[in-house]
Parts: sequence; structure tokens; C-alpha cells
Amino acid sequence: MGKLKTFPAGIHPPDNKQWSAHLPIEECPLSEELVIPLAQHIGAPAEPCVEKGAQVKKGQVIGNAKGFVSVPVHASSSGEVLAVEPRPHPTGRSLPSVVIRPDGEDAWVEGPGEADPQSLGADEVRDRIR
Repeated sequence: MGKLKTFPAGIHPPDNKQWSAHLPIEECPLSEELVIPLAQHIGAPAEPCVEKGAQVKKGQVIGNAKGFVSVPVHASSSGEVLAVEPRPHPTGRSLPSVVIRPDGEDAWVEGPGEADPQSLGADEVRDRIR
């Protein structure tokens, strides 16, 4: 395995704002393919809980936490799961990922609804956060 690239002391490129400061902010269109790595940090990667062909909604869990230091991974848009496979990552490694073809609707998964946090038990608060 190759050595991971790092940025000691960070990088500070010129901002070049003269090219866009006078233009209005525009919404960027969705890509035709979203690659969502199941490893989001230094902890254990999430375990995929969707399969190729599944329809997902924005905010839906697509990977369950499986380690002591692990977090669930959520779909960033609605659409069809094209693959669950290793894909190249900026770290230089291939990481397990969920590949989604957005449907253009950007439809959210239905949540648990609003509740007064003071009326919830600790377990329910944790479940709602996850």
C-alpha cells in the first residue's frame, strides 16, 4: 500500500475572487452518479445495508455503524443504487462505497416527526440522532 498524502501546515492558495465576486450564487446540478464512501473518518467503515437496484431517499441510512468508532452513512439524494463496491478515494485507496444514480426528485426519507427533547428518554434521543 502506498503512503498517504498529507498537508503539513495546510495550503493557502490565492482566492481569485475577482472571477466570481460579481456573479450571483448558483445551485450546482446533481452529478449523474453519486459515490458515497462507507468510511467517513478514521474509524471502522459502515456496513452497507442496501443492495444494487434498491430505491433510496435522501437522508436514508445506506450503511450501518459496525465498530466502536463508527457512524451510520446516509444517502445524499434520492435515486437508485447502482452498485455497492470499492471505489477510488482521495486518500489514494479504494474504499467500500455505495453508488447512487439520482432521480432528480431529491425526495427525503420520512423522519420520526417533531418532539420535545425534554420529553424523550436518552435511548430515544440517541435513536433519533442516528
